[in-house]
Amino acid sequence: MAIHIPGLIGIIIFYLLILVIGLIAGRKKNKTGDTDELLLAGRNLGFFVAVMTYTATLVGGAYINGTAEVMGRDGLIWCVAP
Repeated sequence: MAIHIPGLIGIIIFYLLILVIGLIAGRKKNKTGDTDELLLAGRNLGFFVAVMTYTATLVGGAYINGTAEVMGRDGLIWCVAP
């Protein structure tokens, strides 16, 4: 099995970029230092952001993969999608 060098380089660059972003974000100091403030967004989440977050939670990877599986196996008519 041959290794695809450009793909490997791309993956390495991607993960290094994620590492650098994580390190930079980890060094920034919290304004309040309160974990609840961070996890709950200050209990001040707009309606649009809340709806998009809820939708992203519902339409996850399992939903997308399951939809593709049902469409491939049974056809579009049996695919239940919004």
